[in-house]
Amino acid sequence: MLIANSASRRVSASAAVRGGDYECPGCHEPVVLKRGRVKIAHFSHQKNGLCVRQEEPETAEHLSGKWQIQQQFNGDLEVYLSVISQRPDILCRRANRLIAIEFQCSALSTSRLEERTDGYRKLGIEVVWLLGKKYRDRFKKASGAHPFVVFTQRDGWLLRFWRVDCECLEVWKNLQVDWLNRLCYRSNCLVAGQWRETGWIQVRHTARERQLLERQITIGLKTRNRRFLGWQQFCYWRNSLLQVIPDVCWTTRVIPPVLGTSIVIWRRLLLAQLDANWSHQGIKERQLWRWSQQVTELTNGAASGSSAVLSTQYALAIALMADLEANGQVIRKHHRWFKRSSAS
Repeated sequence: MLIANSASRRVSASAAVRGGDYECPGCHEPVVLKRGRVKIAHFSHQKNGLCVRQEEPETAEHLSGKWQIQQQFNGDLEVYLSVISQRPDILCRRANRLIAIEFQCSALSTSRLEERTDGYRKLGIEVVWLLGKKYRDRFKKASGAHPFVVFTQRDGWLLRFWRVDCECLEVWKNLQVDWLNRLCYRSNCLVAGQWRETGWIQVRHTARERQLLERQITIGLKTRNRRFLGWQQFCYWRNSLLQVIPDVCWTTRVIPPVLGTSIVIWRRLLLAQLDANWSHQGIKERQLWRWSQQVTELTNGAASGSSAVLSTQYALAIALMADLEANGQVIRKHHRWFKRSSAS
C-alpha cells in the first residue's frame, strides 16, 4: 500500500521516514515502510496479518501503476471506505460524482469482482477497472475477458488497461469476437492528453476459422474436456449432438464478448433447447429470455451482470430467431415463434 496513518493523519510512503509508527487505515494494524530497487516505496503488513486487501499481494507493477494513475487523474490514493470495508486504489471526484479506479494485476474471480463492484455501487460510486500486463497479454491470445467488459454509447464494448511501461491508459474499443471467440478490437492510447490509435485487429470468418473450431470441438470431446462434455450432455438430453452444427449457427453478425465461448457453440446449445421445446403453442419471448440466460450460464459467460450485458444476450437470441425466420424455418405471430410445420 502507498498510504498509511500516522497520528491519525494520512502519510504517503514516498514522504514517510524509516522507524516511524504507521498503521493500516483499514485494519489499524502496524505496517512497515519498505524501500528497495525493484518496488517503489510502500507500506507492508506483518506476516499473517488480516486486512481487507491482504488477499492480494502487491507486485511492483501494481505499486508503480497506482502511483502513475493517481498522478494522471489527480485522485486520492487508497481511501478506506469503512461502510463497505473496501479501499479503492484511487478515488476521484468529478463534479458531483465519485469514481473508484481499481488497477487489477493479479487473478480475480468473477464472484469477487462482482462483490467489489456491488460494494461501490451501494455507496453511489462509479467504478472503473484498469487491467495490468498479464490480462493484456492473455486477452490478446484468447477471450475470458467477459467479466471486465463494459459498454459505452460512444465506443461500444471495451476493455481498459494501464500500461506501466509507457505510463498511459490503453483502451480496446468496439470489441467483437470471431467464431473462435478471439477478441477483435481497435486499440487507442492516451498519451500526453491526446488519443492515438495504436492497432486494429479485424474479425475474419473464413473456412479456416470454421475448420479450427470444428477441430476444437472434436478434440475437446475426445480428450473428455469438462466444458465440452457438459455441452455435449446438454445437447444429448435434447436429442441433439454438439458436433452436428446447423449452418444457421455460423453467423457473421457482430458479436460482443459476453458469452464466454464461441457464438457458434452458444447458438448450437440454444438451438438444441429450442428443438426440444417446439409445440403447437409456439415459444414465448419470456421463454427465449430464460433459455438464453441458461445457455450463457452453461458457457460460463456473463449471465449475471449489467442490464447492457443481459439485454445483449437476449438480443443475440432474437438474432438467432430472425435468422431462422429468414431461412423459412420459423414464423413469428403475436410475440411467439412457431416452427413452420407447427404454424397455424
